[in-house]
Amino acid sequence: MKNLFYISVLLFLMASCAGSKKASKDYLSGAPEWVRKSPSTPGYYHGVGSATKANTQMDYREKAKRNALSDLAGNISVKISAQSVLNQYEHDNRYSEYFIDKIKLSSEEYLEGYELVDTWENDEQYWVYYRLSKEKYEALKNQRKQEAVSRSEGDIREADNFKKSGNTKESIRFNVKALEEIKDFLAEDLTVEQDGKNEDYGSMVMSRLVSGIQSIRVVYPVDTLVLKIGASSPHDALIARVVDAGGRPLSGIALVTEFSYAPGKKRTTLSDSKGEIRIEIEKAVSARGNEYINTKIDLDQLIRESTDDAVIRKLLQNIDVPGYVLPVVIRPPVFFVETQEMNLGKTMEKKRVYPEMVNLLKQNGILIAGQKDKAEYAMTIKVDTQKGPEHNDVSFADLNAQISVFNDRGRRLYNKNVPGISGMGGSFEKAGLDAYDALISKLRISIFPEINKKLFGMVGK
Repeated sequence: MKNLFYISVLLFLMASCAGSKKASKDYLSGAPEWVRKSPSTPGYYHGVGSATKANTQMDYREKAKRNALSDLAGNISVKISAQSVLNQYEHDNRYSEYFIDKIKLSSEEYLEGYELVDTWENDEQYWVYYRLSKEKYEALKNQRKQEAVSRSEGDIREADNFKKSGNTKESIRFNVKALEEIKDFLAEDLTVEQDGKNEDYGSMVMSRLVSGIQSIRVVYPVDTLVLKIGASSPHDALIARVVDAGGRPLSGIALVTEFSYAPGKKRTTLSDSKGEIRIEIEKAVSARGNEYINTKIDLDQLIRESTDDAVIRKLLQNIDVPGYVLPVVIRPPVFFVETQEMNLGKTMEKKRVYPEMVNLLKQNGILIAGQKDKAEYAMTIKVDTQKGPEHNDVSFADLNAQISVFNDRGRRLYNKNVPGISGMGGSFEKAGLDAYDALISKLRISIFPEINKKLFGMVGK
């Protein structure tokens, strides 16, 4: 019985598929050739669209027309000229693809001169076929191109006027507007005659825009900044000037400042009416001697203020903006180290903690002074041990240490008690020395990194 049931189901499905194929075959019965196959008449762009008559919110004829015109616009090829802005200023093919897609979408708004060739419908669908003469399309496009260039030239004149008056920011904005006017033709050769020479207009506009942005300069009040590791800058802030190529102050320019010695830290500032920016200086937490501060135009902010057009914004992101670098010399701190090292109440003839601490400081670029009055920091370490218990010829000792760091004004910056470090050996003296070894390990692993971070914001090596 089961086998009979499965055979019946299989026969039913086969019959259904056959019926479906027949229905599909009959669906376009009587349809013209352009419905069944995309037309290809030389000298024309073609667009075919359809719409279902049932369950549509808009008139199916209007929907089919929109689909046909969208198809028509999609068949109009967009090629990138070797002389075009897109070829000269884009940095990857992804933008070309993005641009071409956007231009094809926008070209639907400018479709003119197309003609209705035919319509066809059945009970379920409505089809419409439009075509556009390539010659007529080129003529209309050239007219649009000339009008766009004319509007763009007006913006260029405004940009020049603002540049002469020293308003670089408004000059840049009008140069961007000039670029927006010819946006639909950035992939094409827009050859015009300038001063008796033929040049691509789009590339010329883009070149002016790039030149205007790159002409903005930052002037620092000092040639070199000297900082001490971990110390505040001798300047609360640097007051830098933002100027044009002629040295005139520029207001309202957004800039970003980065510090090589403080990775991840940024300062965003806006030049005031005097063209000045205030740069708060980050503390130096680098042991390298030579670092820098780099200030450059906030290109994203400048673009956002100049245009809302997504295509233009994406293109302008490729502009290379110069950074203005201020060399920074990082001066290492100078330490005076003094230790009092005792074992079982007796002064040790050969010190153990002193050479270890001096070595740790030097490894981190810190200088050692032979006299206290020559140092910026004074470190004092007091160590002593006491006898502990004794078991089976093994002696134990306990070590206590006090570590302090003062600045050159006598202010205590760091203080730590290190109690109860144990050592063991064949005698109490050897047990005390073993406890010293344990203290030195602790200095390397945790105490010195803690001092380094507390004083300078760095982790010791």
